Amino acid sequence: MKKYTQISLVLTIFIILSACNVTGEDVFVYTNRTESNETLKVNAVSEYDQTKKVLHIKAIIDIFDKEKKYKKTILYVIKGNIEEAPSISHEDGPLTILTDRKNSNLTDTEKKRIKAHVRSHTNQIK
Repeated sequence: MKKYTQISLVLTIFIILSACNVTGEDVFVYTNRTESNETLKVNAVSEYDQTKKVLHIKAIIDIFDKEKKYKKTILYVIKGNIEEAPSISHEDGPLTILTDRKNSNLTDTEKKRIKAHVRSHTNQIK
């Protein structure tokens, strides 16, 4: 259960950071270690719907064990309410890209690449 708590925490932090940029879209690349020494690598895209006043987030989260061996990927789509966020588990290999980069160092081309990548993998979630 701790794993999903950590993932929810990461997504909640992302929601807060995205809320600071309440117009348009934002790209988020993140890598962190959990309390159990697992590594989370995240690619996410946020989009604020000004007419509905709702923040939409699509995220790919790769999870690695303490030996840095791939465990699984979780694909999330959040439309305003994290408790109702549908997700899909994927175990065929990691999906995140450019996680060795920091958000502030991403070029416009890299941001576009991440947006397209995240959307292509999360479009299957309804």
